[in-house]
Amino acid sequence: MKFKLLVLATIISFLVTMFPVMVQSQELEVRNAAKCHVALANGKEAISLRIIPNKKLNKLKASILGSYGKALNSLQKSEVIKVYQCVLEDNKFKSPQARLLDKNTPR
Repeated sequence: MKFKLLVLATIISFLVTMFPVMVQSQELEVRNAAKCHVALANGKEAISLRIIPNKKLNKLKASILGSYGKALNSLQKSEVIKVYQCVLEDNKFKSPQARLLDKNTPR
C-alpha cells in the first residue's frame, strides 16, 4: 500500500512540475508579415515579401541579403544585393519609389 502511495505521489509531483513546461512548448510563435525594398543583381528593384517570427524582425535585413527574388514582370530570379528598408506589411515605406513598387506588387 505504501508503495502505491509513493508511486502515485511521484506521478502527481512529476505532472505538476512538467505541466507549465508542456504548456509553454505548445504556445504558437508569433509571426509577422513583412516587406523589404531590395536591389537585385540584374539591376532592378523589387519588394520582397516574407513571413517571419517576431523575434527575427530586427535581423530581417541581414537575412534577406544574398537570397533570391524576382523583379516585377520578370520570370528569372536574381540575387538580392542590397536591402534599402524592411517594414511590417501594414506600414509604409519612406521612399516614394518603394511605395510605388509596393503598390504595384501583387500579393
